[in-house]
Amino acid sequence: MHSPLGLTLREIRASRGLSLREAASQTGVDRDTIREIELGERHPFARTLGKLAEGYGVPLRELLELEEPAQETAAAAVPLAKAPEGRSGSLVSHEDLDAWLEGHGARCALMSDEEILDNFERLAVGSDRQP
Repeated sequence: MHSPLGLTLREIRASRGLSLREAASQTGVDRDTIREIELGERHPFARTLGKLAEGYGVPLRELLELEEPAQETAAAAVPLAKAPEGRSGSLVSHEDLDAWLEGHGARCALMSDEEILDNFERLAVGSDRQP
């Protein structure tokens, strides 16, 4: 099953006249990995997506936005925890929310889509750099 990201990556590669082997050489991503992503058989890690974006000369943000439907589908499969309740029906305080999130394994709450994309982009680009 093809994904929007896979189809776009295939179109980008084809528009540049690259074979899978040439694309692998240009991006540093294994030929079979590129093929599997293009066919929708695999979802790329952040580092892989960063390499593809850089190698093809396209903005990473453009590729990340294509992954959104797949992420929504995956998120829908995760069972939801019961939300915390405020005292006597009021809104939940930040402290109570933070404690609840920590108890459920979350490290932070409420990031905008823009913040998520910025962090993902930073991680994808920065993952190739040594500290």
